[in-house]
Amino acid sequence: MSFAQNKNALLNEYKGSLFEFLVAKNISKNCSFETDFLNSLTDEQVKMLSQQESYLRSNFQILIDALPLLAKRCADEICDSFNINELNSVVLVGMNAKASSEVDILLGTRSDQIPLSLKLSKSGSFTNTKSAGVKSFVQKYFDEDQTEFNRYYENEFSQLAIDMYIEAGEEASSDFRNWEQSGRSTLPGELDDNYRSLLLGFYNKINEQLFSQIKNIKENDISRFKQGIKRLLGFSSNDIVQVTCFYKTLGNQIKYEHSLIKNIGFLQNLDYELIDFTKSKNSFTLGTEKFSLQIRLKPMNKFTHSSYKVNCAVKFN
Repeated sequence: MSFAQNKNALLNEYKGSLFEFLVAKNISKNCSFETDFLNSLTDEQVKMLSQQESYLRSNFQILIDALPLLAKRCADEICDSFNINELNSVVLVGMNAKASSEVDILLGTRSDQIPLSLKLSKSGSFTNTKSAGVKSFVQKYFDEDQTEFNRYYENEFSQLAIDMYIEAGEEASSDFRNWEQSGRSTLPGELDDNYRSLLLGFYNKINEQLFSQIKNIKENDISRFKQGIKRLLGFSSNDIVQVTCFYKTLGNQIKYEHSLIKNIGFLQNLDYELIDFTKSKNSFTLGTEKFSLQIRLKPMNKFTHSSYKVNCAVKFN
């Protein structure tokens, strides 16, 4: 991973973690048990949050200044959506390595628990939801055998390697074993136009095949298709509530826009017949009148490794 990629990855991880903490802290303050919440944090959690804040303060001061305001506005809207008098605890589940990846904050009442999935996203952009290895994606989210898909994928990846070596004027090879040793880049963003065209052609072939398999599931088993879409949107559990805080960047300032709070109910009775297929360079979009779900193929890091992944992101209409 390049320095810029590593820095961006740390930014996303740290801002998400600090945002979760600040939202939870503001909820506890609104409900008059802030001291109990702060005392519930472990020494390890406090140390981790301190390190993350220090990193962001040194590298992204604009974000450090904005996060408290964004978190407060988001927490206020969460409290307005639930009976604030019923809440008596807040737990930072997302900081527990053993926790479900969908649940970030757990709100407690005298008789129930409310799991929240919390995200911070730039206004108008897609918000990341799920990802999986390309050779397990359909099986994982749609319970569909993908033996044939994987065979097609491996053949096309081998053909990509052959085409790349031919473009380089070398003897064709069905793998990239000697590619990096020859001094060539393994990062997609560093390829020249001819190599990049071959790589994008590979992306498009895999996207076509992936879309075709998902479309077949939809046509043959609509119930399983809908369940898969729910999982990709982050609703593996019917109890989870999704909260997305949207912000806008204006010059050197980050401004709060709004928070979107959704539960499984918004997915009921959707007209899935409006699903369409919009191709781009390395993604396709499944759309309804309620949301657009982008499914994107990308390398884990180096395009020369066959372990690609599929990332999903959603934009609500």
